[in-house]
Amino acid sequence: MSNNEERMMTLYHGTTVARAQQIASRQEFSNQDSYFTSPAHRDLAEFFARRSASRHPAEGGPALVLVQLPEDEFNRLWKTLRLLRLTGFSEGDRPDLRGRNQWVLEAGGVIALNHAIEEWEWERVN
Repeated sequence: MSNNEERMMTLYHGTTVARAQQIASRQEFSNQDSYFTSPAHRDLAEFFARRSASRHPAEGGPALVLVQLPEDEFNRLWKTLRLLRLTGFSEGDRPDLRGRNQWVLEAGGVIALNHAIEEWEWERVN
């Protein structure tokens, strides 16, 4: 990797088609706590997309929002500003979620994340 190439971080957010379209077209997440997974845990994002779609059947089914941001900006939100944290699921959660992790972005970090994101996409979950 040359000095001019930035390392990028990809995050997935599970939601409904209507919401994913809105997020991608506006290129912003709402100013509220937001939940993400890494590509290695795409299945977890899909789980939450399906759950959201089941709660809001008129919103077109499950979808994922995929965003890419520079790794340095991700680390700034996580390590420096402490607005992003990796959290696990506990005994109060479904058994199949225990031992898994998700990234939780506090509402106070949403504006910074929105500005840091370089690529916004969404896709339907089958």
